[in-house]
Amino acid sequence: MKNKAFGFYTAALTLILTVATLVAVLIYGSKGGVVNSLVPIALGAAAVCEVSLLFGEKVWTDFTGIIAAALTLIVFCRIRKISFFSFADLGVHGLLIGQCIGRWGNFMNVEAYGGVTGLPWRMCSESIASSLLSQGLVDADGYQAILDGTLGVHPTFFYESLWNFVGIFLIYWIGKHWKKFDGQVFWSYVLWYGLGRFWIEGLRTDSLYFFGLELFGAPIRTSQVLAIVSAAVAAVVLIYELKFRRHDPSELYVNRLAAHRADAGEGPGGPEKKED
Repeated sequence: MKNKAFGFYTAALTLILTVATLVAVLIYGSKGGVVNSLVPIALGAAAVCEVSLLFGEKVWTDFTGIIAAALTLIVFCRIRKISFFSFADLGVHGLLIGQCIGRWGNFMNVEAYGGVTGLPWRMCSESIASSLLSQGLVDADGYQAILDGTLGVHPTFFYESLWNFVGIFLIYWIGKHWKKFDGQVFWSYVLWYGLGRFWIEGLRTDSLYFFGLELFGAPIRTSQVLAIVSAAVAAVVLIYELKFRRHDPSELYVNRLAAHRADAGEGPGGPEKKED
């Protein structure tokens, strides 16, 4: 199956992120109002297009959507003078939910599946059999076996959806019970998603390859490169911050904000009313 340039799930994810950011800026926007709110949205869209052009094809991936969202959030946080990593710690929960649900678009489109397998949860259909036969991934016997249901393909969309579903609870637990510094939840997400995407991408048959390069005789997949690099960076940051740096809970943005409001005589919901 040829790699689709505009996959349903990535288009939906990018659209959701853009709309959510627009709504957030409109609600909590700076004094510039709607005009300033358009700036991060435009930068986010430009980032997606630029990364797509970088790879020489009109390819929208989860990574370009995440990069666009991160750049959009950076601009928004600078306008509002908010801690980027504190905001990102909140945003990754919604991002994981979006990725978890969005992957089922692959099921609807019958795309982004893996290689041939006989596992009980294999996925079978005539279109899958025909696609594999046309790519030379199965012979006539394999084609018939898929039609008969004795063979199928890995439902990689389901693997990633399940991986992200588990990640939602893991990320929530880290933020709730083990958060030591702003950005810890964000980097934990990057590590978790990167590791999952790396091994799941290796099962797929429709990957975009990294400029035709090979490693040990096998083609290098672009998504695997991005996944393992991002996971490695996240692991280095987490190890450094948790093992080699000491963090005071009062340094967390939410605690600094609470202390500032307390000093200003404000309650959690805003300025406290003075009694007559």
